[in-house]
Amino acid sequence: MNTANSFEKEHQIARLIIGHLQETLSPPQEKELQDWLNASQANRNWMEEFCEQQSFHEQLGKYHSANTELIWAKTLAKVNFQKKAPTKVSMPLWRRVSAAAAILITIGVGVYLLNLPFLSKHQTTVSHANDISPGKNVATLQLANGKTIQLSDQKTGIVIDAAKLAYNDGSLIRELNGKALPAIKTVSTPRGGTYQVVLPDGTRVWLNSASSITFSTAPDPSGLRKVSLLGEAYFEVSEDQKHPFVVSSKNQTVQVLGTQFNINSYEDEASVKTTLITGSVKITNLQSGVSNLLKPQQQAKIVGSDLQVKQVETEGITAWKDGYFRFVNEDMKSIMRQIARWYDVEIINETELPNETFNGRISRYKNINQVLKILQAANSVQFKLQERRVIISK
Repeated sequence: MNTANSFEKEHQIARLIIGHLQETLSPPQEKELQDWLNASQANRNWMEEFCEQQSFHEQLGKYHSANTELIWAKTLAKVNFQKKAPTKVSMPLWRRVSAAAAILITIGVGVYLLNLPFLSKHQTTVSHANDISPGKNVATLQLANGKTIQLSDQKTGIVIDAAKLAYNDGSLIRELNGKALPAIKTVSTPRGGTYQVVLPDGTRVWLNSASSITFSTAPDPSGLRKVSLLGEAYFEVSEDQKHPFVVSSKNQTVQVLGTQFNINSYEDEASVKTTLITGSVKITNLQSGVSNLLKPQQQAKIVGSDLQVKQVETEGITAWKDGYFRFVNEDMKSIMRQIARWYDVEIINETELPNETFNGRISRYKNINQVLKILQAANSVQFKLQERRVIISK
């Protein structure tokens, strides 16, 4: 096979691999990649080796900030030159496909953050004087009488009913010492905290960092099951046709009978976003009074008096409760707000953040330096960690 045809084939392999990582391949394309892997042990060995090499990221950093049309022209010119050259310089397949993959990623609409084992070996330097552990199970329970209880960080959640409070492994919360429970309660997570709550009606709630939910164990005279939310939470509402479940959050109410949905209502976000997974919910904009009934895979976005509804990929929106940052066409400002809340750090911008959107998945249980290395590999900016401050510069 001549050099041009060889490069074309390798370029196609790189395209299939990136598509596989992004989960965008059609069934025939997926089969083509699998057939290539099954064709020889050498191909499978290459795949493993490719995932361990830092060269891919060196190429990615090089190509990311460059003009992609110029890169492509130079690449083609290099191929033509090699075709005419009397001698051939051998380059390992993984290196050639690394370069092709870097081009593909850069040319694409977004930059894909690859969450593979070799990322931890990537040698991009993130300047830091320390490291910061990821968030964990941390929350407080505040009772109506003003008493605040620090919930155990060795447990993942709390189960609440009118008679008792217990952790979700069945162990009792000793601080109450068998005393009667006040009706109104608030469970809050700090920055860098997450916790699960099972409400008296059986509804399950996952609280993201810097969030709180307020509820009552006493029946509401209206027959509604009312809760208030600050921040972000994922709900699995226990079905009860006679008693609708109502969530009040920033500038909206959400009314349901039994369903699964996510609400993001942080104060530092420009909008309130409610995403429906299953069932149906009624969204009401409190400023305009406008309502809309959501269907599964739809998201309502409220900004001021405006209420917009669109189809969304729900996996990226609910991944946080399963331990991941999942970015779907996410800009860097939004990503850094999530980093700030989960690692409880201050973000300081000394340069303008890139305009690109990003796609990919990163574990929320990595230390912050590992996450910053991944972001830096796909960026034209540098991160410097000083105590609990992340400084972003060119």
